[in-house]
Amino acid sequence: MSNWVRKKYGLYIGGKDKVGDVVDHTPPVLEVITEDFVSGGMDMPIPMDMGMSPMSTSWTMGEDTDTLRLFGLPTGKKVTVFVRGLLMDDESGETREVIEEYRGILTKIDRGTYSPNSSAPYTYEMKLSYYRYAVNDEDIHEIDPKNMIRKIDGFDQLAAARKALGK
Repeated sequence: MSNWVRKKYGLYIGGKDKVGDVVDHTPPVLEVITEDFVSGGMDMPIPMDMGMSPMSTSWTMGEDTDTLRLFGLPTGKKVTVFVRGLLMDDESGETREVIEEYRGILTKIDRGTYSPNSSAPYTYEMKLSYYRYAVNDEDIHEIDPKNMIRKIDGFDQLAAARKALGK
């Protein structure tokens, strides 16, 4: 088991500092879509990479008018969210800086349930058109579907496809 723990994190939403405002955050699930392939002589199917599933992220925070204003921005405008965090090795005390960058559309606001004299956290959901995950300024993942980029640990898995299409 890894001893690296995300000790602290904060979101910057649409250029505004929301560190300390966010109750929780769910990062995007990265999933490669596969299709099984089997031909004569093969004992079992093997998976073929057929692209990626759509990505989304969500977070919970209070009734934040800056964030509410970003809901359903017009075509051509994207919301940018940065998640900055601190990873710490629980045994050695070593730390690493983590930055996640999301671009996309704020598509859902769930206002939860109101009750007297209690906080009513909102859940915000964003569909992504760009994702980047970096540790200590080193990109681990960069996924940019529109520009046909899927870099994993510095290797661009779609470079040959871009070249074949003249991009």
